[in-house]
Amino acid sequence: MKTKKNAGFTIIELLTVMSIIVIFISLLMPSLNAVRRYSKAVRQKGQFHEMRTGLEMFYVDFGEYPESSENSFPGGIDDVPYCGAQKLCEALLGKDNHGLHPDSQFIAAGTDRSGNILYPPAPPNPLSDLIYMSNLRSRKNTYVDPEKFKTTNLYALFGNSITPYTEPNAFVCDVFRSVRNRNPNGSATIGMPVLYYRANTSKMGHHLNTDAANITQNIYDYRDNYNFTTLRTAEMGDSEHPIRADHNIFYNTTWNGRDRVMPKPFNSETYLLVSAGWDGFYGTKDDIFNFGE
Repeated sequence: MKTKKNAGFTIIELLTVMSIIVIFISLLMPSLNAVRRYSKAVRQKGQFHEMRTGLEMFYVDFGEYPESSENSFPGGIDDVPYCGAQKLCEALLGKDNHGLHPDSQFIAAGTDRSGNILYPPAPPNPLSDLIYMSNLRSRKNTYVDPEKFKTTNLYALFGNSITPYTEPNAFVCDVFRSVRNRNPNGSATIGMPVLYYRANTSKMGHHLNTDAANITQNIYDYRDNYNFTTLRTAEMGDSEHPIRADHNIFYNTTWNGRDRVMPKPFNSETYLLVSAGWDGFYGTKDDIFNFGE
């Protein structure tokens, strides 16, 4: 009587098939990652479009775009760092995502000129608190849809590594969720925040080799988010943002390239938005801007 031969695969055959599969996956991974990064970049530009719409509405209401100075230099309204990235989010949503208070001075304390708190914390029962409800009625409507706009505060993003900031509840925004943070409670809900710079239309310069002597001549001031670039993600470790190590990266990247005698930046009469992109570093090739499209 003949014994029926086992129709199964041998170990050699299985290993061969598995090796082929691994090779195919290794060939496909770069393409898949490129698609993911492109998708994220498209989403980021879509968020820039939402920001642009909101900022134009802000301009209609106030006759100017929100300021972006960091207020961490002598002579500022407030010596507590509160940079362009944070002011952008306050302008669009308010400091608590319930709308901008029209008396805001855009400082970390969130007060008006008289020191009155414009963004009080919600009481246990907000609907029954007449003062709180009156405050909300004084607010502007949010300039972007808070349900669709991705934001988080600095503490949720960076935990205790937010130094030198003392306003950890200020909101910032981005869409690159691939970037993790130092927060021991887990990964961040978003990536590195979008940086915001307002053009100073009273200036004419855009020096490609900017030093301390001619910063004040420039249409854009790289210092508007300078202290903000001290923040690190978990993947970055002790690595420094290139834009912090060499601020001329900011000026060279934002130069429109059309005139070498009298260089001008892109968006010389409005504002710049800068996303750190997929890698989480400001000042690298994958940064995304609101110009050059």
